[in-house]
Amino acid sequence: MIKKLRIMIGTNKKNILALTFIFSSLLVLASTQFPPWDVPVEANDLENPITVDKKNLDAGKAFFDLSCKACHGATGLGDGAVPSGDFTTKAFTGQTDGAIFWKIQQGRGLMPSFKAVQETSLWQAITYIRTLAAPQEIVAMKNATIVIEFDESNSKKLITAKVYETLENGEQAPAKEVKVNFFIKRYFADMLIGGSNNYTDDNGSVSISFPEGVPGKEGKLQVMAKLDDSGFNPAGLTEEVAWGVEKAAYWNDDRQLWKNNDFVPLWLLISFFGVIGGILIAILYVLLQVVKIRKLGVGR
Repeated sequence: MIKKLRIMIGTNKKNILALTFIFSSLLVLASTQFPPWDVPVEANDLENPITVDKKNLDAGKAFFDLSCKACHGATGLGDGAVPSGDFTTKAFTGQTDGAIFWKIQQGRGLMPSFKAVQETSLWQAITYIRTLAAPQEIVAMKNATIVIEFDESNSKKLITAKVYETLENGEQAPAKEVKVNFFIKRYFADMLIGGSNNYTDDNGSVSISFPEGVPGKEGKLQVMAKLDDSGFNPAGLTEEVAWGVEKAAYWNDDRQLWKNNDFVPLWLLISFFGVIGGILIAILYVLLQVVKIRKLGVGR
């Protein structure tokens, strides 16, 4: 009986390994070979209404980084998380912007449809993607500093970031048309506020309205302003402001993930001991089955 069982187990293992290998091979082949993708004539003839300028390229890069980079790779070579199309090949660059736009909207296979996205964002993304196949010039990155100001004199609370470019002679001048993003520091991910399309004016300033009802410890919040501009080295500044809402205390407020072991959340404790208990039960079950098999073997 034991011998038969061993043979069956060994055979099953071989079958499972064989099926796994075949399935993996088919999956790789299916994901790396891209069949022709026919585009309707009317879609192929669409023209890109976006002008090639800094704002549109920055917006296109932001969309690419958020929605495309994970699969197509940081430089569009198709070397991301899953095998994807290479944006730098002649086969891709030989297409019209209209054809690319239609494909992005339709989606295929692992690539989702982006019909719900604003068309302007898709055209901006295409404009940026075109630059990935072009020779990249080495441009010296500029340095800048940021100053944050808070204003609550009016009915709305305003945050203003002033950006100053460092010139070659060491002096500073207002940095015009520079993209700045604002965040509120949170425990696991910074909270974007004011949208992602904020550019400085001729005086190097940009302002956003502060959102109401953001909870903060003792009403205090850490507000950050960061440069998001391809022509500048990373720069940012964090300032504290008492514009938060002090949330009401709950019975389990003392138990938080970021505290020490004495304050582990109850749900985490229950989950942990539940998993450990499940593993112990599984081990005990296996041991009981082994004992039964041995008894059957002795009886034979």
